[in-house]
Amino acid sequence: MSIRHLAPPSAILRHAALLITGALILIPFVWMVSLSIKPRGEIFGAAFSFWPAQFYGIENYTQALTEAPLPQYMLNGVFVCTMIVVLQTLVCAPAAYALAKLDFPGKNLLFAMVLVALILPHEVLSLPLFILGYQIGVLNTYAALILPYVVSPFGIFLFRQFFKTIPDDVIHAARLDGLSELSIVWKIMVPMALP
Repeated sequence: MSIRHLAPPSAILRHAALLITGALILIPFVWMVSLSIKPRGEIFGAAFSFWPAQFYGIENYTQALTEAPLPQYMLNGVFVCTMIVVLQTLVCAPAAYALAKLDFPGKNLLFAMVLVALILPHEVLSLPLFILGYQIGVLNTYAALILPYVVSPFGIFLFRQFFKTIPDDVIHAARLDGLSELSIVWKIMVPMALP
């Protein structure tokens, strides 16, 4: 015969708070799905209900997929995000390695500039980036969506913080094996940072 232990009141309160918070987070998503299956009149009507009086899901989704090239837009998003991640890794990993493991004049000043760039809102750069994009002729191209995000202060900071945790003995051993600094970055540091 087993004796069942009751959960302490603090555990019950903690789980109740988590369930309530989770439900509050899901409400906007449920609302979006609800709006997507309602006719236009019900969406802009004064009455509030999650479930539609008339189900218009098939018509709405058919219209969304046929009137606009939605799959092409999704593929564009996947392409742009993939290119940003790849290019950010190519730029940020060597920069972070230099800031974390190499000694050179102005290293601390350069890292301070990365930290300042972290607190700078991206909206501040919108107009200069637009003007630059116009001047080099990349407006309305993939390059205009990708290039502003290639150098990421957050990416440099994140890589640097991880690279600082790797013992210097690993790097010294790689140098003794004849690896160049870039080889150390791509063959040792980045694979260790993948998780």
